Amino acid sequence: MTAPEKIPEAAGGGARPRAFARLDFRAKAALFLAGSALAVLCDRPAASVALAAAAALGCRAAGVPRAYLGLMARVMAPFALLLLVTHGFFNVAHMSRLAGLAELTALWRVPAAVPVLGGVALTAEGLAYGANVVAKSFTFLLLVPLVVFTTPVDDLVL
Repeated sequence: MTAPEKIPEAAGGGARPRAFARLDFRAKAALFLAGSALAVLCDRPAASVALAAAAALGCRAAGVPRAYLGLMARVMAPFALLLLVTHGFFNVAHMSRLAGLAELTALWRVPAAVPVLGGVALTAEGLAYGANVVAKSFTFLLLVPLVVFTTPVDDLVL
């Protein structure tokens, strides 16, 4: 077994390894599976965002580099925006069925004079669903480095 990750000297560390790095890989894999199951089963956007935030805080506490997390956020931003726009504007039939509503709550309508998109409404339910999907995506992407970056390569076996 290789040595766990050390806390940098500048952070007041030295020879003391981070607590998460000292965990056995099987415990980290169980945490990964539990977090993934929660992300899949969660239907509330606020809970999904809280789970993604907890995974991000866990990554920072475990020593995943801030630069990596920033890069991941910048790469995922266009994807998140696309999901919000797609579900907010165009996911009407599915959202009506999911919410059990005949008509969704329109937050804004594209003016009728706009070609092709005129009259399409941005719905609150579609935005909430899109935010839920974005948060789930971020949760999955944050759980992987939380496990992999804190485990020596030789220990990445069950």
